[in-house]
Amino acid sequence: MAFEDFDEYEELSVVSDLHLGGARDSAIFMEGEAFQAFCRQQAKSKRRLGFVVNGDFVDFLPDRPAKTYFDGSDAVGQLDEIAKDERFAPVFRGLQELLTKKADAQLIITIGNHDLELAVPRVREKLLDLIDPSGATRRRIRLSLDGSGYRCRVGTASVVCIHGNDVDNWNVNDYEALRRHLRGENFGKGADEWTPNAGTKLVVDVMNGLKRRYPFVNLLQPTVGAVLPLLAALEPPLVPLLDDGLRIATKLGVDAIRRWAGFLGDGDRQPIDTPVVTGPVSALRSPFSAMRGADHREEQERFMAELEQRFERNDDPHLLDAGPEAQLGRFTPLRPFFHRDKKKAARKALEELATDRSLELNAIDSQARHLDKLAGGGARIVVAGHTHLPRSHSRQAGWYLNSGSWTVTGGLKPIDWVDDARFDIVWKAIEQQDSQALWDAGLLRRNRGVATVRKEPKRIVAGLLMIAEDGAEGGFVKDSQWVVE
Repeated sequence: MAFEDFDEYEELSVVSDLHLGGARDSAIFMEGEAFQAFCRQQAKSKRRLGFVVNGDFVDFLPDRPAKTYFDGSDAVGQLDEIAKDERFAPVFRGLQELLTKKADAQLIITIGNHDLELAVPRVREKLLDLIDPSGATRRRIRLSLDGSGYRCRVGTASVVCIHGNDVDNWNVNDYEALRRHLRGENFGKGADEWTPNAGTKLVVDVMNGLKRRYPFVNLLQPTVGAVLPLLAALEPPLVPLLDDGLRIATKLGVDAIRRWAGFLGDGDRQPIDTPVVTGPVSALRSPFSAMRGADHREEQERFMAELEQRFERNDDPHLLDAGPEAQLGRFTPLRPFFHRDKKKAARKALEELATDRSLELNAIDSQARHLDKLAGGGARIVVAGHTHLPRSHSRQAGWYLNSGSWTVTGGLKPIDWVDDARFDIVWKAIEQQDSQALWDAGLLRRNRGVATVRKEPKRIVAGLLMIAEDGAEGGFVKDSQWVVE
């Protein structure tokens, strides 16, 4: 498509990761009234507006029973319940108000990895009915639910909005498997069994239960480097369950290789970049070096089948070419955190965050690097979500933004484990295993992340906005602003 064929706006507002859904003890969205107020403010804009919900609008995963990773048949009911829940209903009312009161506003919804069921036709139609019950504004709602993202322009600047999970080996969506799954339903043959990515499997089989019992797991998100050490320190009997988590992490290697070899739906040949997994991933690359091309498709399929079988047998697929010594000491990294004094063990676990840079606005993470490669010079501005980490920094051909999230996240700072008096407060809050205690200790924070690209007189500006509880803009986040040349 030619540049001028893409939707053009004078202002683009991008939010992501609302994660609407979940029971009282598992929901992480608490900004319903603020979101509705923000939509009301947006409706007053004098500029032609594009409003993007950039993935993980809703969350179908928090209360799923174990081993249920995808459920297109139940998602319509789930979505209806979410929209009726007064914690989340203001979001739908806000979007309705935006479209009704601002005749030139357009709403765009892209897909993430926690709301994959939105790609199911009947779920998609339910979503449209909830946002626009009368059908009067339906023509101004765009759905991009195939992982391709959404491209538009603001003045002379091209912008691509994409959730970002498909460059995350933990959470890549397999759209080809989804197509086969739905085709099986359509032909009355029954849907193919759904094989989840590693991230979904970890959430459903391990994290859902842990979060209900240990609310501090949410405290550490999105800086999760200390989660396993802290859990191991506090509750050594949990080690078997953590073993399940690490076993699931080996599935990451399977998904990374499947995507790299072209077996996942998007077919992108991204480099395998998996710092979380320390197994000999390089050993898994070599079998493919002689298998490229259609002539070796059967060999590729046999190899991938073996990987999947090993995973199902609880083998580590990273150890296909490794000796028996490589399978020893899987929990060696956690052993230093076993201590009779749980308080000391917890402090040691939190010290793992000392070198963490994930909360820095200009830190260039793996997602930003991969999306930069995908976009190349084809877009001046790339806007993502997924990580829940706000970002604003330069890229090879322009600028990169991550809008962050609208969820509750942790607010841990070095003083929380460095200062003795402060750590006493932190420890008491964690020990109580109660979310309110975490709030009282100042360890949780609310987020209202918005990325914007707007046309101003004689210039185009991109950046991150601060949004107050009443929905009002508080100006640009410090150091996040970029003027398009």
